[in-house]
Amino acid sequence: MENLPFKIEIKSLLTDRMETVECKTVLRSVPGARAVYDAAWQNRPVIIKVFSNRFNARRNAKKEWQGLNSLQKLKINSPSPLFYGNTDRKCWAVITEKITGSSTTIELFNSAGDTKRKFDLLSLVCRELAVQNEAGILQKDLHLGNFLVRDDRIFAIDPAQMRFYGRPLNKTESLSQLSFLAWCLSGDDGLIQSLGEQYFSCRRWKLEIADELLLKKKIASHRKKIIRKNLAKTLRTSSRYQKIRSGQYLAVFDRGFIGAADPELFLRQIDSLMDAGQIVKRDAVFFVSVIEWNGRKVAIKRYNHQGFFQSLCETIKGSGAKQSWLYGHSLQMSGAPVVKSLAFIELRKGLLLRQSYIITEFISSGD
Repeated sequence: MENLPFKIEIKSLLTDRMETVECKTVLRSVPGARAVYDAAWQNRPVIIKVFSNRFNARRNAKKEWQGLNSLQKLKINSPSPLFYGNTDRKCWAVITEKITGSSTTIELFNSAGDTKRKFDLLSLVCRELAVQNEAGILQKDLHLGNFLVRDDRIFAIDPAQMRFYGRPLNKTESLSQLSFLAWCLSGDDGLIQSLGEQYFSCRRWKLEIADELLLKKKIASHRKKIIRKNLAKTLRTSSRYQKIRSGQYLAVFDRGFIGAADPELFLRQIDSLMDAGQIVKRDAVFFVSVIEWNGRKVAIKRYNHQGFFQSLCETIKGSGAKQSWLYGHSLQMSGAPVVKSLAFIELRKGLLLRQSYIITEFISSGD
């Protein structure tokens, strides 16, 4: 990513003029696909979304632009679209007004100190969602990051992930949408019921027992989808994880663990670090050692090479370390108390996996 701030030239499809936008800070980024920047245009604060995938950038920008205009037409709280077009960097960009003084609902939800504040925030979003659903809007990827909050007003963003039906959503569709919010209250049936009653009241419906049961069923289904989706994110580079390939090694590190250290140097030293550490177990199958690295004590478990057949099986189904990484994160996302996984590493010889490593926090306590 280019060093910030930087300027980008955009040929507006509305005026056929070149416009200059200065990107100041990055708000969200999906490498190779899109990035969202806090920016300035003609001395006014704006938001610019840059689509960089060479195969679908134009289509995605157009879809975003059309979605923004549809929200405005339906009088849904949302940023005003300003212009869009292709850039001097062979990308496409959409520029909207900036909702100054706003925060995303996920930021406010995560910083809320108690359940009441979280519920009050979800209630605001719930009522705005009811307005959207009544207007025929279905959010395909609904989550708390898709809303901005300012002075108790909720603003919709990311219209490319919306469908506009031209009719109010029915009960089944609506309960599916509501489940995206209600799952944040998992474990508290009373609050889930209260949230459902608020939504149904906005839609001029009555929440029946059958509706509550269907909502709980959809919450459980949604939780599984969220976990699967978040597990996929743990296998690629993101704001939280760093994936690298170095020679025969493939590794994913928690950024909080790797910090500013050189991950490739760590890969080259891992066996010697384990040999010099506090060895817990060492046999033909596993090698477990506790080491001090980058200012913290961690446990490393190595799944040893056990021959061609075992390497072939792990190459097909995934290494033991990768499976442990995914299981650990799955349990953590489900709320189970589990030792935090910090990295997993795979070592290949040619096309076959030879051995792998899982790195976790070290917990010094009882049995």
